Amino acid sequence: MRKVTLPRMGYSYIGFRAVFDELGHEFFEPLPLTKRTLDLGVKHAPEFACFPFKITLGNLIEALETGKVDTIITAGGIGPCRYGFYGVMYEKILKEELGYNFDFILLDPPVKPYGSFKRVWDIVLKWKSELSWRDFIKRLVRGFKLAWRKLKRVEELEALLLKKRAWVKDSSKVEAIFKSAIDKMNLSRDLDEVDRIFEEAREKMESIPPERDNVLKVGVVGEIYTILEPFSNLNTEKLLNERGVEIERAVWTTEFIEYNISPGLPFPLKQIVGYKGKEEIEKYSKPFLNEFVGGHGRETVAHTVMFKKKGFDGVVHILPFSCMPEVVARSILERVSRELDIPVLSLSFDEFTGEAGLITRLEAFIDLLQMRRRLAA
Repeated sequence: MRKVTLPRMGYSYIGFRAVFDELGHEFFEPLPLTKRTLDLGVKHAPEFACFPFKITLGNLIEALETGKVDTIITAGGIGPCRYGFYGVMYEKILKEELGYNFDFILLDPPVKPYGSFKRVWDIVLKWKSELSWRDFIKRLVRGFKLAWRKLKRVEELEALLLKKRAWVKDSSKVEAIFKSAIDKMNLSRDLDEVDRIFEEAREKMESIPPERDNVLKVGVVGEIYTILEPFSNLNTEKLLNERGVEIERAVWTTEFIEYNISPGLPFPLKQIVGYKGKEEIEKYSKPFLNEFVGGHGRETVAHTVMFKKKGFDGVVHILPFSCMPEVVARSILERVSRELDIPVLSLSFDEFTGEAGLITRLEAFIDLLQMRRRLAA
């Protein structure tokens, strides 16, 4: 039995727990992110490393410090984005420089020169352990199905939270319902129970009466980690909600899997996930950006255009400082904003970003959106 962990990114760990529990491995839930997490990452990461790497490195160091982890799993990547270097750098820093002893499993895409089907096969054998092939496949499919259901339900609730929280003056009411449901779903091993927990939480959240009117509607685009992990963006979405701004995210974990990972999954798992082509992304980004620039650069441009077509008041673009794909997208968003007449606020984050300056920029942006709405009326 392995003792497994992975870097924390929002609530994605809930899905991984479902798979590892089903396979009989012990899952070590990624520790909550704190200033110490970031300080550790900044201390041991190369200065040029992007912000998500520093946070996740610190998170892995804290996990290894507990002595309760013997295996770390993380995904690899391809294309013009530094995420593809994360796995190699994790292993080099944690093993060679800090001296930790653990098994490192890097899920690179099974295409040369990044990975190979033999490497995928070796990983499968590690997870199979002492199980028979029949039992392993049965457990894997069952665990994957539960993981997918959990991730979908968690994201549906979080999407509702990002809307509902903007309409109430005391956000703790909605957050308490959301957190209770997340904790229950995290530990559940039954599909029907997950659905029941979701429905109960959804009904409770929707039953809370609105306490504000004239709420603004803003879309959030950008780099996936910095959007999904509130610690990395200083709780930007909550700050907007508390100031009467309803939010719709353009990026989710399950959507990323449907777009990018599903094509490479074996048949039974692919059936569970489904597949989303990128035709819509290419259609809306084409007039402004017709090339793949890595990460979510093209998606950032496309979703900004989509939010304009949906009648949103504005768009907030969240990115790590110096993120190559998003820096490309940011320069293009200036043209999108000008030609489509939609305000765009780009916010870049690193270890030096302060909350006071962030709040000042958000409040100025909100004032602009409110003024535009008054003039339009």
